[in-house]
Amino acid sequence: MVLIFMPLLLGLCGSLILMCRESVKILYFPTICVGKNDWSRKMVTRRELLKKSLMITSLALIGKLALSDFTAQSREVRVFNYSYYIDPRVNEWFERETGIKVIYDEYESGEEALAKLQIGGGGYDVIIMPSEYLRDVINNGFVKEIDKSLVPNIAFIDESYFSNPYDPGLKYSVPYLGGTTGLGVNTVKVTENIDSWGKILEDMQFLGKYKKKISMLEEFPEVFGTVMIYLGLDPSRKENWNEETGKRVAEILIKQKPYIAGYYGASVYIPQLASEQLLIAHAWSGDVEMARRENSSISYVIPEEGALKWNDFAVIPRDARNIEEAYAWINFVTDPLISVINSVYTFYISPIKPSYLITALEKAWSQGLIEVSPETYLGNPAFNPPSSVANKLRYYTPLTQDILRIVEETRKKVLGEGVQTSLVIGGVVAAAIAAGIGGYYGLRKKKS
Repeated sequence: MVLIFMPLLLGLCGSLILMCRESVKILYFPTICVGKNDWSRKMVTRRELLKKSLMITSLALIGKLALSDFTAQSREVRVFNYSYYIDPRVNEWFERETGIKVIYDEYESGEEALAKLQIGGGGYDVIIMPSEYLRDVINNGFVKEIDKSLVPNIAFIDESYFSNPYDPGLKYSVPYLGGTTGLGVNTVKVTENIDSWGKILEDMQFLGKYKKKISMLEEFPEVFGTVMIYLGLDPSRKENWNEETGKRVAEILIKQKPYIAGYYGASVYIPQLASEQLLIAHAWSGDVEMARRENSSISYVIPEEGALKWNDFAVIPRDARNIEEAYAWINFVTDPLISVINSVYTFYISPIKPSYLITALEKAWSQGLIEVSPETYLGNPAFNPPSSVANKLRYYTPLTQDILRIVEETRKKVLGEGVQTSLVIGGVVAAAIAAGIGGYYGLRKKKS
């Protein structure tokens, strides 16, 4: 009897598998199921049931593979970017236009992005990378060469970016946004004129007055480079990043440390500036403008010695899996209209050629996509630093492993060896452990 009913039982099981599998499609892949048979709504005849039973042997062998095929139809791109560094609408528009899901994670410090690239990308397909690390990640083979035919919008990038010192010719990267590093200051609560970096670095009377109301950037190369500018050393010259400079930087920061609130990333200092928990923050230009949206007392200040200027670039990690989708996302954010919208939202500088930039500004303004008029945009120093300031802005030299070692040793002297571990070295270890435990999809939070 068992032998007689076995084929029927197997056939019934096969049909149930198909029904369950189709139900999974309806629950998790609704767009895929549009216009296709819906087993939950359609009556299955006996003839169809018997026909399905003949497929059970094949289904048993290829079921797992077939189910993975449906998963593969759901395209996605995994992006790793600084916090507060994109207009939230951009990823929504991209998904709507391309059908590609964006898995979007954020970080606070460029060392975190570097750590991901050092292990092949940490599961990401696009990483927004600070310019100072570009040369190192390129030389070490951590990123793929860019196929410019897949990024046609690169034609809109200003020519000056093609001669940058980090990736000449843009062979491995595509410019995203840029800015400067100065101070966010509550000019109502802070009555003194901060005309020198020395005010927040070595003026003990000033530091005492605003004790625990001042923060420094979490990204330590920014701190190191800023102190160099205060000391009269050009951070764009490689020879200035040496052991002796490291000692001088450490001495200043060790004395300053008891007076500051901490070393913070944007997700901390922006809201704290706005709420007046902080009155002064070593900060990136666009972040200060974002805080100013919430508190009009905040101003962006560049002391007389000058400041760092920088650009961030989109790269495709060595082990990225969704290559076609990565190119689609990079090309999308390089579109002049999208770049301008991002620029206005973040208050960072777009890399688009001026003529296309103005056209895109006018279009975005006329369509109600931005809240800042073209005239206001072009007159804002966050987007367009005046010549008196621009002449005092300095790029980093490309940060080599030797320079990173000096920066790391300085950080340890200032922050100690305990809880404050290295984001450059410790971050790599932590990321490697996470990759081993969680696998390709593990231990990352989903942002969109």
